[in-house]
Amino acid sequence: MTKEKNTIRTELLFDNDGESKLKLSVEWDKNKKKACVIMLRFGKGDGIYFDKSTSQCVKNLSSMDYGGVDIVNLFSSPDMEMNDTNINTIKNAVTVADTVVYTVGVGKKNYKAFQTAQSLILPIIENVREKLFCISDSDGNGFYHPLCPKVDTWHLTKFNTKDLLSL
Repeated sequence: MTKEKNTIRTELLFDNDGESKLKLSVEWDKNKKKACVIMLRFGKGDGIYFDKSTSQCVKNLSSMDYGGVDIVNLFSSPDMEMNDTNINTIKNAVTVADTVVYTVGVGKKNYKAFQTAQSLILPIIENVREKLFCISDSDGNGFYHPLCPKVDTWHLTKFNTKDLLSL
């Protein structure tokens, strides 16, 4: 009989008033690479319950030989506003990651709050462009969200941040 034992460590970072989820860290192998996934906003997941987006991130990154992920979001609070705490959390997460995956999805170019938030983090992700990727399908089309059925299995593709202006 063979037994395999695994440990998944999670940490959920909130702002000082406990209203905003800033970062969810999931680690399953500290000796492997770490990714940072930037999404639009936090769902119902937490450090114990993984929503579908978090599950897709862990499943795909694990299959690509990563050992952990920091999930951050453009919007960390229910009011859908960016603040300095959230911006600094994103900045710190992308800095320590081996790979940064921008996964906010498409179809938001007329969504003013999104455009404002994205413009605030463009300089941050531009500074890490050598490790910046998006989720693409097998045909190379990119900028998918982790829940898009077309990308159940991820392909990571490098991109130019100027391409984000048309999302």
